[in-house]
Amino acid sequence: MRKELSSLTKSVEKISQWVIMTRTSSAHEAPVFTLQPPEPQSRDDFLKYFCALTLDINTAHRDLRLSEGNKKVTCEGTKAEYPDHPDRFDIWSQVLCREALTGTRCYWEVECSGDFMVIGVAYKGLSRKGWECGLGYNDKSWSLQWSYFQYSVCHSDKQIVISAPYSARIGVYLDWPAGSLSFYSVSHTMTLLHRFNTSFTEPLYPGFGFYLGFNSSVTISHLTPWDH
Repeated sequence: MRKELSSLTKSVEKISQWVIMTRTSSAHEAPVFTLQPPEPQSRDDFLKYFCALTLDINTAHRDLRLSEGNKKVTCEGTKAEYPDHPDRFDIWSQVLCREALTGTRCYWEVECSGDFMVIGVAYKGLSRKGWECGLGYNDKSWSLQWSYFQYSVCHSDKQIVISAPYSARIGVYLDWPAGSLSFYSVSHTMTLLHRFNTSFTEPLYPGFGFYLGFNSSVTISHLTPWDH
């Protein structure tokens, strides 16, 4: 009996930490209340929301080479012979993932190598042609950048420099219902680099870019919820 009571007490304590979110579709409809689990703190907490991602070769700029089962993207000096495709970036050296993330919490990690790389998310409606489609340089995308030996974040062409040491492993946590996108430095602890707070209106596609130089790469980590 004591074990059952102890277990029940722990369950109640966990639920008491959850956040109540209010959603109203229109002014004429009653609000809908939903319980949200508390914000993850440890890496184990984040891994509960792990989502597997795959790079979409139809979006890849011709300066980019995909490998490791479309889990790794490398910026090279030679042009790949990709066929023409309306989803392919033609100026910015970028690639998006195939998966559309919406309505839930998602977490993924990447391993970075090189002097310049961009990690972000974008709406499907992000233009693929011309100069206006750089990740973070429009109102349809958000990004974390490593360049000139410093981090910065960007959205709607507004850039903020972040004072933080370089980390080869970056964690990205998306809480779509709450309108939250967070970037973390991952080591023995999770260190928050920046959090965007907004209201997402469409599914988001993770993406990566390389705006300067070559021989930089980003690899989507092969994680599972049981990797600790």
